[in-house]
Amino acid sequence: MSLNALGYSNVNLGSDVSLIMPESMKHQGLAYPALPNCKSRIVSVPCTNATSATSGQNLIISLPNQGVYKKQSGYLKFKVKTTTAAAAFKNDSGVSSLFNRITITSGGVIEVLQNYDFYAGIILNTLTNSSYYNADAYILEGTNGRALATSDTEFCMPILSNILGNQKSLPLFLLAQPLQIELQLNALARAVYSTTATAVTEITVSDIRFVYENIYPGADYESAVRSHVQQNGAYTFNFDTYLGHQVSVTSGSALSFNGGIGKQSVEAVLAVNVENGDLTSVGASSNKLGLMTRVSTSNDDSTDLGLSCFLDGQSVLPQPINKNSQLLIEGQRACNSCFDTLATLACDGTKYGKNEAEGGCMVAGFNCRVFDEQNVVSGVPVSNFQLVRTQTYSADALVLIYCIYKAILRIDASGMTSLQS
Repeated sequence: MSLNALGYSNVNLGSDVSLIMPESMKHQGLAYPALPNCKSRIVSVPCTNATSATSGQNLIISLPNQGVYKKQSGYLKFKVKTTTAAAAFKNDSGVSSLFNRITITSGGVIEVLQNYDFYAGIILNTLTNSSYYNADAYILEGTNGRALATSDTEFCMPILSNILGNQKSLPLFLLAQPLQIELQLNALARAVYSTTATAVTEITVSDIRFVYENIYPGADYESAVRSHVQQNGAYTFNFDTYLGHQVSVTSGSALSFNGGIGKQSVEAVLAVNVENGDLTSVGASSNKLGLMTRVSTSNDDSTDLGLSCFLDGQSVLPQPINKNSQLLIEGQRACNSCFDTLATLACDGTKYGKNEAEGGCMVAGFNCRVFDEQNVVSGVPVSNFQLVRTQTYSADALVLIYCIYKAILRIDASGMTSLQS
């Protein structure tokens, strides 16, 4: 930890500071004024449509269109309790298993995070590590089987959106309407499982807030940015996001799925699967971690997976993925963490693929990036893709597919938003 981090001041009413322009607030081609009267404040915005919610319901939070959302500063804070019996979160994603879809809008739709619960499971299992998953994420997000009780337990969850988690700060003051975050809660059986012989009958989420740092840069900065937008037509904000697909497969069948993408810069295709029984049962005998893509019901390599991805008819890999080792490394490559010794598979490797705690998951991944350097458009144009698995499924399952691509948010002079991809 840098000692410089200890010298930064932030109070509820804002503190006057004189700053050099941070990189996260710069925009290409724009000359910036100094920030002699910049203020910052930690903001806690409550849910606007409800004080509490149960499974299947929606929550809405609106961030005022004022100031600048400081990059990577926001998180959801809320309480969760169960009805009838104790429980724990499914599918390796902690409290993220509560959320089926997260939609971010301001006038128009900016980002839709479909099947968010399993997407969060991919991130937590592939782009963190066991130490983080078992300690920090256990406390913050309830990973690794942390128990839910019939009394309130508080969680703090970062939303894995690259609008909110970007390296650039978002100028909320340019928006004509507040930035709205809509959270759709999962059905009960997709979110939690009972940890006792008594079945949990409901979950309740309450005291919902979004906490973030807001920067008030001053009138000179805002005037300079607005002038730039008037002259150039729009303020642009680059981010990564995904397009979601899903397909049901039956026991004893293989997989051959054709889907549309229609994006100009596709970076990766990720896929996981979960057995239908694990989506519909809250019993203690249901799959506790919602096992994702796996070679077999054990952790051996006795069967070839036969997994391939084709982009507009061209195979991403020269041969299909057949064994655990290649499944892992290609998943890491697709998540941009190949050979990263800090971001590791969060599960216990000896238990991989087994229906038990710490059995963990691997994501099936296909990397499409041409370059990895920062600020370089690195993906490839793709109209359609095909995902193939020749190994048959041992049970009815749902396959969830995430097509990662680069997008550009445009904010015009009237404050209206539109997307390019």
